[in-house]
Amino acid sequence: MTLQRTTIILMAVLLLAGCGLPPASDIPATPTAPPTATEPPAPLATQAASPTPERRDRLIVCSGAFPTDLFLYSEPTYIKSVVLSALYDGPIEMSAYEYHPVILTKLPSLADGDAWIEPVAVAEGDLVMDAGGALAALAPGTIVRPAGCRSGDCAIAYENGTVQMDRMRAVFNIRPGVQWTDGSPLTAADSVFSYQLSRSEEILYGNAGLVSNSATSVTFTADYSAVDANTVQWTGLPGFLDPNYPLNFFSPLPAGQLAGIPILDLLAREDVLYSPAGWGPYRVTSWDAGESLTLEANPNYDLAGEGLPSIQEVVIRVVGQDPATSLLAFGLGECDLLLQDSLPNVPVDELLTVEAMLRGRVYTDLQPLYEQLTFNIAPADPQQPAIFAEPRLRQAAAFCIDRPGLAELVYAGLVPALEMSLPGDHPLLQGAPVDLFRYDPQKAGQVLDGLGWLDTNGDGLREAHGVPGIDDGLPLIVRLSVPESDLRSRVGEYLASQLQVCGFQVMLENAPARDLFAQNAAAIGSGRRFDLLETASPMNIDGLCGLAETDRISGEGNAWSGSNLSGYSLPALDDACARMRASLPGTEDYTASRQAVLRIMNDTVPVLPLFVYVNFTVSRSDLSGVTTGLGQGELQDLERFHWEP
Repeated sequence: MTLQRTTIILMAVLLLAGCGLPPASDIPATPTAPPTATEPPAPLATQAASPTPERRDRLIVCSGAFPTDLFLYSEPTYIKSVVLSALYDGPIEMSAYEYHPVILTKLPSLADGDAWIEPVAVAEGDLVMDAGGALAALAPGTIVRPAGCRSGDCAIAYENGTVQMDRMRAVFNIRPGVQWTDGSPLTAADSVFSYQLSRSEEILYGNAGLVSNSATSVTFTADYSAVDANTVQWTGLPGFLDPNYPLNFFSPLPAGQLAGIPILDLLAREDVLYSPAGWGPYRVTSWDAGESLTLEANPNYDLAGEGLPSIQEVVIRVVGQDPATSLLAFGLGECDLLLQDSLPNVPVDELLTVEAMLRGRVYTDLQPLYEQLTFNIAPADPQQPAIFAEPRLRQAAAFCIDRPGLAELVYAGLVPALEMSLPGDHPLLQGAPVDLFRYDPQKAGQVLDGLGWLDTNGDGLREAHGVPGIDDGLPLIVRLSVPESDLRSRVGEYLASQLQVCGFQVMLENAPARDLFAQNAAAIGSGRRFDLLETASPMNIDGLCGLAETDRISGEGNAWSGSNLSGYSLPALDDACARMRASLPGTEDYTASRQAVLRIMNDTVPVLPLFVYVNFTVSRSDLSGVTTGLGQGELQDLERFHWEP
């Protein structure tokens, strides 16, 4: 069923229900919306799309898939994480790009003294993290960082006897009053039991118990033990200074119920797989495999005295992953909330049309991934002109591209433009002054003129005149290489048309991603044989360093597998990235080093952020409390969802 047909069916459904459609003028072609949710249009003649009065204590959540099970340490899936967030409520959650404790009194910090680094003597045979970041049994010749050393420059080769190395500790305190669904207290022993399970040989997803999902944090944990009934202490192996240390609290599992059961027997228990004990706002009361499951309010939830959760029953049912079917179910009143996995690759214009017709709200959940334009600064082939070696030319290209217009093209105004490699409201961008290369074709022309790229014959194409390293008369013709996909082809055409206005001529080159990024010298992307390359990158500072550090340049030395495809090399950035990796939360250099990376990358433009990838969620317009953000699940605060009067 096409979405166009779905729209027609929905119109018929509303008309049969006695609902007059809003005038055409109420359905804007290019709607404007705030970052989190679009404003509902004027009310329809009836409230057919709203829940009936007898359902005010019930919420129907529709998903694209059904969880295989609900065991914390089995294979993670999106819908499973949604359900577990309702059962477990944290223990640590992200909002506004920062982590916050839920069942803990606070997150440990080096600045506060509940996390610390201490020297410890290690001897031959002891497990350590070596200077290269690998797990090693200390032996003669092992390269390690002695106490106080924070870089490879001061690393030494172990010879014999003992050597002092740094190790890290952090303390976590559980809030008093948190209880399991059966009313028994949640204790430090429950978190320790969970950690012990995570290290079992039979467990394949031992990192799933940490909110960071860091397998490294699990591997390099030396000890995790209870200090008292409500306190646990995490200790890392010598040499391991974990930037994730504030998050190294293992999500509890009920030791009183499960401890002592052989792991294989535990993995076969129905109460473990399908109705696990939790401490959150809800508990599982029914499980119809592959179809639906029901959650009811947990009477022993520690916020029950505050009237939470607001909605007493949540039904999660499967509608599949065809957006047309999902939107039709929403239109027929069979769903109050459509999760993002039920709307994969949904066309935005159809989504907005359905939103306007049904008085729903569209929410955007930013993925930690963005599309970017990579400039080839140092082509691997010496015969290929290094047109973009000059940073001011890259800046001029940035001035040529209307990124708000691009956001409108891709997401019809639902998502703000991406001007840096992090969203504009990210805390790291606050107090970090940078020059944003916003759309300004006139300024781009001035920069190009100053560089010697001139259009002397008025044909609209610039040529080199006295440009260092470029033959005079060379036209400003560049190849834009784009991985094959409908979206990227449209974006590529948009970029080409924008650059053409500034005097570039852009030759579009579409190719399968497997060919562009094959690990060989002939590959256009990995082999650094492009002029411009459109691709996606992770949205984090470490990923940003990976795009531009000198030792990450894709070349023969790393079998053309490096993540730096531009050939960019700048000692100042290498130093800033090294500082960033050596800094830890709670130290002065933590924020400063990350802002330095952002400033350098923004000023020198080896890559240009284009737009952030998003997922969509659709809810009834009178359902409040839905939260969205960078990579956080829509049901994170399910206890606060409520129906508006």
